[in-house]
Formats: sequence, structure tokens, C-alpha cells
Amino acid sequence: MAKKKIEGIYNVKNVKTRKRDEWFSVDTEKLNPQVLEMKKIMEAKVIGQRKAINELTKSLTRAMVKLEDPKKCRPLGNFIFLGPTGVGKTEAAKAVAEVHVGYFGALTYVNCAEFGQQHTVLRLVGAPPSYIGYGDMPLLAQAKIDAPFLEYRFPEFKELNRKLKTLEAEYKKEAAYNSNEENEVKKKEIKALLKKIREFRKKIGGIEIPSVILFDEVEKACPEFFRILLSIFEEGQLSTTTHGVTSFKNSIIILTGNIEGKEISNLVARKGKVGFEVETRSPERLQVDIDKKVEEGVSKIFPDEFIGRVNGNGGIIAFSPLTDQEKFEIAELQITNFALDALGKRYAGEEKIIIQYYAKELIPFILSRTNPKFGARDIIGVLQANVFNPFKQAISSGGIVAGDVVHFAVENNQVKFIRAKRQPKATEGKNGQSNAVKSLPEELAEYLARGAANDRKKS
Repeated sequence: MAKKKIEGIYNVKNVKTRKRDEWFSVDTEKLNPQVLEMKKIMEAKVIGQRKAINELTKSLTRAMVKLEDPKKCRPLGNFIFLGPTGVGKTEAAKAVAEVHVGYFGALTYVNCAEFGQQHTVLRLVGAPPSYIGYGDMPLLAQAKIDAPFLEYRFPEFKELNRKLKTLEAEYKKEAAYNSNEENEVKKKEIKALLKKIREFRKKIGGIEIPSVILFDEVEKACPEFFRILLSIFEEGQLSTTTHGVTSFKNSIIILTGNIEGKEISNLVARKGKVGFEVETRSPERLQVDIDKKVEEGVSKIFPDEFIGRVNGNGGIIAFSPLTDQEKFEIAELQITNFALDALGKRYAGEEKIIIQYYAKELIPFILSRTNPKFGARDIIGVLQANVFNPFKQAISSGGIVAGDVVHFAVENNQVKFIRAKRQPKATEGKNGQSNAVKSLPEELAEYLARGAANDRKKS
């Protein structure tokens, strides 16, 4: 049988393997096409973490082929992303959701900082009778973790879920001030919507709903929190108090943490020097030292049986601090995303606003105002404060209008917006001459000439 290797897996139809006197088969042609392009998708979303992405994509590709005993209900993968703040751990989790669920960021988010006390863990499985919160939907209820995929695939479900969230928020906000009759009316409306959602889910029964659950800042959670996760890793299911059993068979579980993040940043900040800076670390040795720091941090926080279950069905992945070049690329990507998302969706065709800038001038100015210990998160904050918010203010005040060409210039230690009207398309006149407007505003012409001269000097 001819074999064609694609991204680490064999594209062979009806692969069969013998196990416990039973035949299990998988048709790799039925795999989500995004799985085969997983590495490219993730590298486009997450900058500067090639080693981490390589490890992650290998594990996920093996998991999604599903050559496992179907009787087992363990999650598809259990992963711990560790590293300093602002290096792309959450972005990597959102990229995994794009591959597995269908769109970027389609995940169930749990902030572990909210589970520092033992009693708060009840929010995951639901409060028992007579306790505050009894009857509320737990954070890990089946309906919660399935919602991102169902909203993506079925617009009618998205509308039902939106109405339910609105009603529940109104009820919690106004219950203390409303009469019993008014509260009962709200409760009936909520129950009616829940019934419609259950009926909708029955109609689409039989679909294996994919999900990604992200537990952020896991080092801040209490020990009881880890005991619940331990049972999920082993059994792949969780019993809630009022909403039945949640299955994680088609789920990818990701935990993120800043364990040993400060020490890892210090390693890189010393630029690979050892001792009194006599010996220089090679990149390979530096990575070994980073991995060692991560292992030390993991052993302090997680129990051994917890680490064993993660390594047996996924892995612990270390994220490295960002280099200056990687920060430069991230800043460029953020400006591009702003132009595409904020402006491209609002203005189209001849009405669109065009943004231009010299990367060698603008990006170093932005990076000079960031704090290195906050990673990419600080880059976004500085861009918001110095570029995006003033630009939005200029649009709202009428200083920039649809159809403008705007250049981001750095002058007097601040970003200045130099505006010009877009030149009309050239049309042929009576004598065969072009009628296109060739003149530029004097201020803009000087800026462009200065930028071109600077580029020539740097080259």
C-alpha cells in the first residue's frame, strides 16, 4: 500500500490496528483539513515560539488521528503551557481552538485566580443543595464547553444562547429589587429558553462536539482544584450537581502558568552569559537551562500523579521569552490587524482609509516605550495609548475621514497623523494626457522625502 507522509502522519485510508482481539479503524481522509495545516496556522498566529509549536503540533496531530481504544473516555490532550508573561501562551491556546473547533479563540475560559479558596471550586461542578448558587449552571457543564462550537456552526443556537445570557444577567442584577411575581416570570422565561436549547441539542444528536478548555494562571488555584482536574484527566468526565455528567472525550485541556517566568527572563536577559560572563551559552544550552527551570517549577506546584497524567496524554511545553526581532514582528502584526479589523470592516472600497508608515521609524519608537518583563502584552498597551486611541479620536472628531491616506509619522517624540486625500484614478484627457492629480500636501511630501533619505542611510 502506498504511503504519503503529510505533516508527521500517514495519509492512509482505513488504517487498522489489532488491539484486545478487536479491530479499530480510522479514515484519515475524514480529518479536518486544518489539522494537516496545523503548524502553519499556529505559526501565523503565534510569533517566536517555534520549538513550543513543534512539540504541540506533534502531540495534537497524534491525538486527532484517534487511534485509541474507543471505550476510553480520556480527553484528546492535556497540556501545560509554562513561561513568562506575554510570550504567547494564551494566543497558542486560541490557535489550537481554531484548528479543533473552527475559529480563533473558540474556547471555554476559566481564570484560576478565582479559585484560590477551597469553597470557590464548587463553581466548577455546581453548589450542593442549600448552598448559595445551587441550581446555577457550573462552569464545566456540558452546555458550557459545547457552546463555542455550536454557536460557530448553528446561528440559531447562537441567538438562543445570547437571549439566555441576557436573561440570566438581568435576573441576577434585578432579583433583589423585584417582587416575587416578577422573579417568577423571569425564571419561567429562562426555563423556556433552556428547554428550547435542550430540544435543539437533541436534534443534532450524534455529533461529536469538539471543545477546548483553557485554565489560565493555574499556579494561583488551590489544591482542591487540582484534584478535580486529576479526575478529568484520568476518566474524561465530571459529575455536576444539577447538570448531569460532562464528557471531555473530544476536548483538549490546556493549563497556562507563569511558573519560574522571572527566572527564565533573567536567563535570557543575561544574553546567555554564565557566572562572571566568561562563558557564553549557545542557544541549545540556553534552551536546556530554560527547560530545567520549567521542570523545577512544575515539581513545586503540581503533585507527581498530576504531572504523570499530563505527560501521558499531552505534555508540558515551555515558552521562551521573546527576542527584539520577534517583538518587532508582533508590533507590525498588531498594526496590520488594526488596519484589517478596525478599519477594513468599517470602511470598504473607495471609502476605506489607507494606513502607511515606516516600520524602521515607528516600531523602534513603540518598543522603546515598553517594559521588557511584560512581553507582547505591553506592546499592545503602548500601541493602544500612542497610536490606536489617538487615531480613533481623530476619526470621531472629523480630523480623518473616509477615503483618506494616513501616514503614521514620529515627530517630537510622539506619533503624528499626516493626512492626504487619495489620488483619483488616472483618466485620459483630450490631448491624451493624464488627468490624475500628482501633487501631494507639502507636509506629507517633506515627510516622505525624509523617510526615503533615512532608508537610504540605513541601507
